[in-house]
Amino acid sequence: MAIKYNGYFYKNEKYRFEIVENTFLVYFDIKKDLTLNLVSLGEEEISKENKKAFNQFSVTDVITLPIYSNLDDICSENNTDGFVGDILIHRPEIRKNALMYGKSMIDELELVIIHGMLHLFGFSHEDNKLLNYHQNNIMKKVWNES
Repeated sequence: MAIKYNGYFYKNEKYRFEIVENTFLVYFDIKKDLTLNLVSLGEEEISKENKKAFNQFSVTDVITLPIYSNLDDICSENNTDGFVGDILIHRPEIRKNALMYGKSMIDELELVIIHGMLHLFGFSHEDNKLLNYHQNNIMKKVWNES
């Protein structure tokens, strides 16, 4: 999987995100070449995107904009370019959450990226138990790798 970065991301973040993407691919046994955009937005931009996507004009830490509805569709022949969608993040909100939950910024970023990737691959809050199950399992593997 390739992550295309839009905005500034530190070298150590990109290194840790590589661990996240590789762990994710192994976890779901995905062999297809895939691409996603990871975009860092300011307060006004993330609020506008939140309004467009969810009709909520407020700041949030992450917004996921998937192209496909599930893993089967992503891995099908219909996905000719391997693109799966966008993950939009707002660093100040992620930092606030990291402080609130006693995590480092990079740990919270990894959590947000994994959560966003799960949404890109069709997991939703409609089945929060399944979403959290995969998120927790992947996080354990990522944090053991880091």
